[in-house]
Amino acid sequence: MIRPARHSDVSDIVKLLDSAVGGVQDSDQIAAWIDTPSTPVIVAVKGHDLTGAVMGRIIEDEAEIYDVAVTHDHRRCGHGQRLISAFLGHCEQHGVTSVFLEVRKGNQPALHLYDKLGFSLQGERPAYYANGESALVLGWSIS
Repeated sequence: MIRPARHSDVSDIVKLLDSAVGGVQDSDQIAAWIDTPSTPVIVAVKGHDLTGAVMGRIIEDEAEIYDVAVTHDHRRCGHGQRLISAFLGHCEQHGVTSVFLEVRKGNQPALHLYDKLGFSLQGERPAYYANGESALVLGWSIS
């Protein structure tokens, strides 16, 4: 099931982000985002387990996806696609016409998914990550 995050999800979201993308957000930040309509946090839940999350920010007619994470056991099962599609749908309902994100240049599974969802290359940020890997900036627009 895909749904908006609840405060009871915060600790699971933090654990997920820590294991999947290196723990880039803290619990106070995520809790604040859950309370703010312009910072949607959407989760995937299977049974009682949180299996994925996407979060970002809406500013006027643009949005940025901050993080997408799916538990290791649920990758390549459609969770990421459903999460991002839900985020894009939320954005459309709030008047957003374009969405941006950054992704590691070497993250081929993510790049394939973003391409499948209609994202296109907008630019590159060389040596963006701590390990020297570049980030690709991808964009999505309402057609």
